[in-house]
Amino acid sequence: KLFLTSILLCSLPALLYAQQEHIVAKGESLYRIAKNYNITVTDLKRLNNFSGNLINTGQKLIVSSTED
Repeated sequence: KLFLTSILLCSLPALLYAQQEHIVAKGESLYRIAKNYNITVTDLKRLNNFSGNLINTGQKLIVSSTED
């Protein structure tokens, strides 16, 4: 039991600062992805350090973060 408790406590920081990611599918837009995750396009762009609107199929995007 002590071993399992130790493992859980060690992984707690990673869980607290977890990021949720999304892989861009063909035909998706920033607007559609933001809407699916209930965030704004502005927040989606901020999370991914985007200045433009171009995304590519297969690209990995951060869609939420508990670090903010």
